Amino acid sequence: MRVFAELAWGYSIRLPGYAKRQSSHTLPPPSTLIGALAYPVAFGTGECFLEGKKLVSSAQKFMSCILAASARYTENSVASLTEDINRYLIAQFQRKERRKEPAYRFGAIPVGKVYAPSQEMEFVYALDGESCSKIFGDKWKEKLISASYSIIRLGSKEGIVSIKHAELQKSKEIKGEKITTPFYFPQDSVNLATIKNEYYVEEFWEVDYTWRNVNAPRLYIVPGTRSPIRSKVVEVVAKRVFEVEKYAIPF
Repeated sequence: MRVFAELAWGYSIRLPGYAKRQSSHTLPPPSTLIGALAYPVAFGTGECFLEGKKLVSSAQKFMSCILAASARYTENSVASLTEDINRYLIAQFQRKERRKEPAYRFGAIPVGKVYAPSQEMEFVYALDGESCSKIFGDKWKEKLISASYSIIRLGSKEGIVSIKHAELQKSKEIKGEKITTPFYFPQDSVNLATIKNEYYVEEFWEVDYTWRNVNAPRLYIVPGTRSPIRSKVVEVVAKRVFEVEKYAIPF
């Protein structure tokens, strides 16, 4: 499934493991893309549910039917990663004896943001049709397209997006072949020595939406440049990919 989105101003998606400093990813990771798609569906079922004694996000229900998710900026789009200094209330994190003192009530916090006003991104989701049918019923295609058009944000609530187009396309799985792609992919899914063209590495994490679970980090290859953020096409030999039209998604 391909989804084309226009950003209002950009987004801020925090790196994992940070507390006071709030740096941002250059592109939305798979967990953010799946969460964005799950969010409109959750209006009818609730945002969380209990799985045994654990609280789990409704996005977890998508895990069996989404085999891979990735994103890129379209050909004529560009973005910039920066950090603004924000004045945040930090009194609640101070020791009790400090909380009443004015000097400890506020702090200067660097907050990462990606600025990309009116720029366009493409999200791709590799779907398992059989699993989608079990979760969403016979009209799963219509429901997922409807959910795609209902995506309203990336990451924090301020990261507003508008969906310009969404469509389902057939794909085929191939293994061990040379492919071209502008979409980010796991580093361990390809032969690194075969990559041609510019790329950089981002640390995302294994996708899981269980409350209090610490997700394992996973390195991803992002085709293009970090500064400015611009997606480019790389050529690489992948272990396993889904191929759609002229591009592919290693996973």
